[in-house]
This record gives sequence, C-alpha cells and structure tokens, in this order.
Amino acid sequence: MLVGPGMKRMIGFALVLALALAPVACSNSQEKARTKLATMRVQYSDDSFVERAKAGDLLVIEQFLAAGMNINAAAKDGKTALIAAAEEGRAPMVARLLAAGADVNARDKKFQASALLYASARQHSEVVKMLLDKGADPRVRETKQGMTSLLSAAMRNDRTIARLLVEHGAPINDKDKEGRTALIWASFSGNIEMARLLLQHGADVKPRETTHGADALLIAAARGRTPLVQLLLEKGADARSLDTDGKNGLMWAAVNGHAETVSLLLKAGVDPSAKDGEGKTAAALAREAKRVNIEELLKTRRS
Repeated sequence: MLVGPGMKRMIGFALVLALALAPVACSNSQEKARTKLATMRVQYSDDSFVERAKAGDLLVIEQFLAAGMNINAAAKDGKTALIAAAEEGRAPMVARLLAAGADVNARDKKFQASALLYASARQHSEVVKMLLDKGADPRVRETKQGMTSLLSAAMRNDRTIARLLVEHGAPINDKDKEGRTALIWASFSGNIEMARLLLQHGADVKPRETTHGADALLIAAARGRTPLVQLLLEKGADARSLDTDGKNGLMWAAVNGHAETVSLLLKAGVDPSAKDGEGKTAAALAREAKRVNIEELLKTRRS
C-alpha cells in the first residue's frame, strides 16, 4: 500500500511522541515502585537493598529493581546484594539477582571476597553451583587468610563443593597464608575421600605448611589417619620427611599413640633409630609421652 506525504508525517510524529513519552513512562513506573516501597516501610537505599537480599525477600527486591536500583549497589561493608544472598544461602534470591545481571565476581571491601568465596565458606552447595555456572572465578582468594573457595571446602570437609570447584578449574595446589594446600587441610581432618579427589586432580604431596614445616603425610601420621597415610605413600609422599624440629611421621605417630600408623610407617621403611633435632628417637618420645605399647612396638621392631 502506498503511503502519502501526509501519512508519512503522521507516522513520524507518532514515533517522535512515543520516544518522548518513553522516559516519562519509565520514570512514572520507577516512582510507583518507590512509592510502593515507602508504603511497605522500606527505605530506598543501597544498604536496605542489600539487607533485603540477605533476608531473601524477593517481593521487596522486585520493587527495588522496578524502582531503578543498581543491581551491583553495595552496602557500607562493600557487600553487594549477590554476595549477601550467597553468604546466607538464599538460592532463589541468588538466581533472581544473577538473572537481573548482578556481577558474579564482585568483591566486598573488607576481605576482597566474592560471592563464591562466601557461599563455599558457608557450605551452600546449590548456590556454589549457580555461581560457577554463571562464570564465578574459582581462583579468587580473600585477603585475611589467603583462602580460596577450594581451600575453604577442604577445610570444612565439603567434598560436594570441592568437586564442583575442581570441575570448574579451581587451582588444586593454591596455598593459604600459612602455606596450607587443600590436601594439607584434608590431612588435618583425615578425609580420605577428599584427599583422593584432590589427588585425582593433581594435588601435590610435597608442599609444607609454614608454621611447623609439615607436609600432608606428617600431619596425617600425627593424627593417626592410617588409611590416608597409606594413600599418600602410594601417591609418592616421602615417609621420611621431617618437620622443622627434625621429627618424622613415625615420631609423631609414636608420641600420639597411634600404633596402627606406627606399624605402617615401619613397614614403609622408616628407621626407628632415627633421631629428631634434640637427639630423641621415636621410642624415646613414646616413653616420654607414656605410650608404653608404642615403645614396646618400636623396641620389638629394632630388635
């Protein structure tokens, strides 16, 4: 159909009018949402927005978004709504904020920690998966203790979150400020399934924490985690490694009365006559600690 000059002018005028009225309509919509918030006795502020996200109040958050609130607005502590919601495990809220374009890798001011770090530390696996699927960076570390999400998961024995993280490329051998790797954290708890997961993804058995110079095997031996000691030996851990006091795993197992671990390390070839930095053997240390059965076990082996 042909359109005459007059019709063209009318169409042009209608388009100009629509464009001119669009900001007014948008403004009116935002004003209505802000009025609604006021009737709900909710202050329109960044702090209030983050607090309501933390509480999981989806109804109020919808009004905030309709009112034009910046999705990445931060409270005084630097936490965004997404970080606050992730920390509390508010999965529906996290999903809504991500859908609205929240920055998945934003960090707070105090620790430079991301939503993923907070969710991992609080063991919210559903939220961790959501964040990773939206591109959360598993390499981020906070500034207080140097923890990554994987280190937090290992420290808290959360294999579900650890698996999600390693499957999304989390660095397996990162260390916290005390030199502890995820494998070392697993050794503290003796979680063999966590350790096996980490080893399957390339965890190194050699790193040492900086306080005592202990590696994963020394820590596992000192705590009597015999199955884990066996696994670490199979993966190449040095049964004769020493801490900064010159003590080996056999000595620590003896001091703490772990007969099964002592037997395993003896079978692995650790010399029971070896001495620590003070010239004490495992048997002497066991005697001091009144571990009579361990002392007898070591004497029998020496004979």
